[in-house]
Amino acid sequence: MKKIEIILSLIGIVLSFNLAAMETEAENIGVERRDFLQEVVIDSTYVLNENDEYHANTVMVIERGGHLVINADIVFKNDCIIDARCGKITINGGGKLSLGKNTLLMLSRYPLEGSGTLYGDFARVDAPVKRIFDATVEIKGNWSVDRAYPQWFAPAGTDDWSGPINKAIEFMRCGEVFLPRGLYPIKGTIFVKTGIHLVGASGNSVGGYVGKKEVDSAINFCSVIQACDDANNSFVTAGLSEGDDLPEEYNCKQLMIVVNAEAAADSIDWVSQYPTQGTVVRDICVSVDPQMYKLYDPDDDAAYVSPVNMCGIFFSGAAEFRNVAFYQCYQAIVSDDDAYSDLKKVVGCAYNGIEKDADCGAYVFDLSGLGDGLIFSHNIVGSRDNALKLNKCMGGKIFSNILRGVYLHNCRGITFESNHMEENTQVEIVKSSVSVKNNYMEVGNRPSINIHSEGNSYEYDRSVVEIGGNVHNFVDGKRLVDNYGGSLKSRLEDICEYDVQIDRNSVVRIDNEYRYRTFIDLPHLSYPQGIKMSNGGIYEERTDEEGKTETVLVGYTPFGDFNERSHLLSEKCNIRPDFVIEGRSDEPGSTGGITYHMANEWVEWAYGEDGGKYKYACQFYKDGVPVGAPVSCMPAGKPYFESVVGARGYAYGAMLYVWGLDNVGKYAMVRLLRENENTGQSWYVDVPLAGSRNLYDNGVSVAGFKWIETTNNK
Repeated sequence: MKKIEIILSLIGIVLSFNLAAMETEAENIGVERRDFLQEVVIDSTYVLNENDEYHANTVMVIERGGHLVINADIVFKNDCIIDARCGKITINGGGKLSLGKNTLLMLSRYPLEGSGTLYGDFARVDAPVKRIFDATVEIKGNWSVDRAYPQWFAPAGTDDWSGPINKAIEFMRCGEVFLPRGLYPIKGTIFVKTGIHLVGASGNSVGGYVGKKEVDSAINFCSVIQACDDANNSFVTAGLSEGDDLPEEYNCKQLMIVVNAEAAADSIDWVSQYPTQGTVVRDICVSVDPQMYKLYDPDDDAAYVSPVNMCGIFFSGAAEFRNVAFYQCYQAIVSDDDAYSDLKKVVGCAYNGIEKDADCGAYVFDLSGLGDGLIFSHNIVGSRDNALKLNKCMGGKIFSNILRGVYLHNCRGITFESNHMEENTQVEIVKSSVSVKNNYMEVGNRPSINIHSEGNSYEYDRSVVEIGGNVHNFVDGKRLVDNYGGSLKSRLEDICEYDVQIDRNSVVRIDNEYRYRTFIDLPHLSYPQGIKMSNGGIYEERTDEEGKTETVLVGYTPFGDFNERSHLLSEKCNIRPDFVIEGRSDEPGSTGGITYHMANEWVEWAYGEDGGKYKYACQFYKDGVPVGAPVSCMPAGKPYFESVVGARGYAYGAMLYVWGLDNVGKYAMVRLLRENENTGQSWYVDVPLAGSRNLYDNGVSVAGFKWIETTNNK
């Protein structure tokens, strides 16, 4: 037994001696016997001229003053660490540094330089937000990085960040590319690949447009990608979508950010076909330099001289856009109309851009293209009538947005709900199946809802629409001038009388659809009336100064069968093709009456103090037939109405109080009659009462229903 123990002890001594000798030999020869090394420290220039491999778990530390120069094919196997935070690495032409799985490359003080290749096999990088790669180094492979920064690839003083951002995207392949807050001028297109999250610093809602004088304040809040004017711009261009009608000088779009697409010979084609969810652009401001394409007159910041044809984002396939603000772009987000794209999602985005000369067919958000599962919510379009367009969408929800005009073409299974629409409001529905419910729609200069077909085929072009609970709000008085300018009288005259327009092919169901009247600073005071419908437009051929002829909409034809019973049909009815109505008729009950009260502060008189003296009368109608003779609304001792300027500083209009009608819940059609005592002029207006007690005359209309002059038709 003792002999065996002695032999084993001797063997151990020999092995220890041999290992020590081999380690000493390896230190002397540097790169020849590296399999036995777990740590290498470089404190001076260290040149590798021959192909070699470093064993797994090797740690290499390049200290201050250390410089690793690679002229050959050098491989670090898995789980190694190269700590070059204080030192320097150069990969010369023909050289290649390959990093195995989970190997960590740490850079900081100096960028990795040279003209060779850096290759990662799911290796990792740890570095600050600064340049760590020279532009001449070729970077390949796959990298396991939580996020990449364009600053890693940006030369000092760069004035075009499209290159560094694209390099960061190429480096990541999938995952997050993060843009810290600041201004990122671009002179070329950014290409976002499938699976990339292009993310900026949150807080992108800044006052006014971004660019020019305000950009300094903007970068204190968010990450701004801004297209800049330059003779060498290299933005990708795309042909216009069908239906766009830009001036001839703007026959294509320039694209700032392209998602899952690339330029082909005559089009933009998708790169990854039928991609699943996972591509995201969020928390970024996309802006156009106001000086680009002479967007403003240098001598007059408010004078726009031409529209700019710049699209913020063009995408193909499933993608999500969240909390992206767009400033001065002609269009914000446009989808590939030729690509099948399920699960499009636009949430929390804002647009503040071109106003003048911009309403020529293109929509701010054009999400056209066949696809299902669309979500468009919590977005705001503050300065364009053409806000959103869908074409060939086979299922989606549009809800809780602030916008003006929406165009839904050849869509099925669309819900349009709980949106806030101001100024020139309209939802246009063409051969589509849509539910339009519980929206706030400010009465403007066109019908709030326009439902029509596209051809003469009843079967294939028919729209089936359900509308209910929408608030068609007529804003009376001073706010019209505050919002739109001009005189109160002209603004009131521009208001469209019709809330809904349909054609003979339409199938429409109505449920609790009313017009309301609010005044100035009292939006909570609502006075419901029935809606008014049109069954078509009136068009004229007009010729401009250059001899070009175009067809112009000049008015609307009334849907008489509906309007005569609007006070009842607005509550519930079905309208079938050829304008066939299924709904309630008038019920028996007291007609009641209307009493005039003197000038009232909750309505502003459009004609000022010199509006004249007026008498009022009323007449009730049942199923379109007058009931009895007109009855004077003038109380004893008050032979006429005359506007006076009150404490609020404007001329007060007239208020008329409805009494009676209790048996039918104040649902009635009433015709108001008005006569000017001074001039002999006379007018009438039909108002569908649907629960209102107070009616207000501003001189031009009552709740947006306009007075019709009958002076010459007594």
